[in-house]
Amino acid sequence: MQLRFGKYMAAALLAAGVLAGSAQAQERMVEGEMVGEAVKYRVNIMRAMGAHMGAMGAILQSKVENKGDLAAHGAALAGLAGMWDDLFPKGSDAGSKLKPEFFNDGAMTAGIIKALQDASLKVASASASGDMAGVGQNIGAMGAQCGACHKAYRLPQS
Repeated sequence: MQLRFGKYMAAALLAAGVLAGSAQAQERMVEGEMVGEAVKYRVNIMRAMGAHMGAMGAILQSKVENKGDLAAHGAALAGLAGMWDDLFPKGSDAGSKLKPEFFNDGAMTAGIIKALQDASLKVASASASGDMAGVGQNIGAMGAQCGACHKAYRLPQS
């Protein structure tokens, strides 16, 4: 039996994820072993977001027939995006693909993160209501923020 989230469950997950992320927002520092673990954690959150975005893209492009899953993917994206305020503790650039400038451009990085979070909430709302055009438009907006950050702050890939 396949479990599917209803619109109400998706909304509850969305609210819980956003509130959890907001409650954790703080400036903190990591050192020693925690640096590597903080980087791994951040990468896992980003990969999870990419996986949900990819799954939603497959649904939107009719490559799979799982439209009933859109609300769950949307809620998951919003929950994950809500964690971003705490994904970049100071010191977590060591051993990562982040340029050190990321931590010095506070206003710009905060703007990118806020735009990503806002778009994720719109994806969740559109997916819960079945608005396929809204889902596509706002996934595009999320992708644009991912790309902007990677272009500005990601070290060249080897």
